[in-house]
Amino acid sequence: MKRQLASLLTAALMVGAVAACGGGSGAGTDQAGSATVTTEPAPAPSLTSTPLDVPLLDGVDPVAWLGERLFPLMAEAETDAVNPVYSPLSIYLAFALLSDGARGETAAQLAQALGGDAASAKELANAIMTDYAKYAAGQEAGEGCQVTLEGSDGAGEAVDPWSAECTVTQDPPVLNLANSLWADEAITLDQAFLADATDAYRAEVNNLDLQGDQAVPEINAWVTDKTNGLIDQAVTQDDFNASTRLVLVNALYFNSAWFQPFWADQTTESPFTLASGEVIQVPTMHRDDRGPVRYIQQDDGTVGALLPYTGGGGDIIGRFGLLLVLPAGGVDSVTWDGTQVKGWLGAMQEGDYIVNLDLPKWQADSGQADLIPVFQALGVTDLFDKNTANLTGVGQADGRLWCSRAAHQAVITVDEEGTEAAAVTLLIEEIVSMPQVFTVTLDRPFVYAIVDTETERPLFIGVVNDPRS
Repeated sequence: MKRQLASLLTAALMVGAVAACGGGSGAGTDQAGSATVTTEPAPAPSLTSTPLDVPLLDGVDPVAWLGERLFPLMAEAETDAVNPVYSPLSIYLAFALLSDGARGETAAQLAQALGGDAASAKELANAIMTDYAKYAAGQEAGEGCQVTLEGSDGAGEAVDPWSAECTVTQDPPVLNLANSLWADEAITLDQAFLADATDAYRAEVNNLDLQGDQAVPEINAWVTDKTNGLIDQAVTQDDFNASTRLVLVNALYFNSAWFQPFWADQTTESPFTLASGEVIQVPTMHRDDRGPVRYIQQDDGTVGALLPYTGGGGDIIGRFGLLLVLPAGGVDSVTWDGTQVKGWLGAMQEGDYIVNLDLPKWQADSGQADLIPVFQALGVTDLFDKNTANLTGVGQADGRLWCSRAAHQAVITVDEEGTEAAAVTLLIEEIVSMPQVFTVTLDRPFVYAIVDTETERPLFIGVVNDPRS
């Protein structure tokens, strides 16, 4: 099975209507949840959901803390998405970079939302970018990719996963994480901000006429390249006007095969019960996992599993995995307090057993979700108001800088095309006769997260309400 994920966050900075450039065009509207490019202050918070007001506890990753508090807000902000999905990591990095140039109350509000001031955010961002750059370099060098794996016999027929006939060499995992700044000629970026952006955040800095004809195609071409074509339109001409001075983009792309595969001939139409109670039939994959898959079986009836991806950096089992959780009380019963993912990972059990897993195939596209009301609900208000925003640390422009647009899009696809996975020959040594069997059947709405098991950091969080959508 191959899983591809892409995430994108774009933010646009403008100067206000009082700017010397005279960029005082009226308010406009834009579809697909992207923020309006306007010279009027952003509207008051419009979301009905509220995040939990919980502190960032010691030992909890700030990205995970922010990501969980975002869950109810993103589920509402993704107005066109049946299966909401978003990347806490992408959102964190973009706003952390912007916080580097914030001052005064604007900086304080961002620090409250991100769980730390600009200095601590920069330190974490530098560690993340350095860590994943080394990981990506290891994959390009072929580390951990010379494993003999299960596969098909070349004619499309599945081969017994436990036979010695499987000799397909697996493609390495791909993890691309990139930041970019697109600066108009009417802004001079502050040298300290520029140094932090390029050093800690590894941002590419591009000078571009944001009112010219090439702005949209150049930014979109960068996005297309960084997300391997999964997202090809981050901005449109309607997102710019005469006052736009800077565009900030974060892109995240992840693609990896499973450590053990699902075989197409075991995929069948199976029942899935929607939240409404309607029962539908959806293509559902099945496999019996022996060994590396960890599982959750809690007293309240919550069940789940952690499916490892293929390894990198010399490992056989990779550092990333898919966390699947079927909450006993339904998706709405989950308490997103910043420690839920960490708690699920900590509750995982492993040992001598078989996990019978039934997992629907699904894909999701969040569309461009407007992050302005999301962060307003988190207490970040000054940033989006041309009269109060303090971004003087970003640079010098011909007026007060403020954030006029903040949008996020995430795409995930799950299918069996190009499936090559699993060094299962190394696992059967641990199998003994009559192992204990656990069953995880994801046949109603469930929560998932793509997690870094070393840091317990979620790269993506989502919910599958209807696998057909």
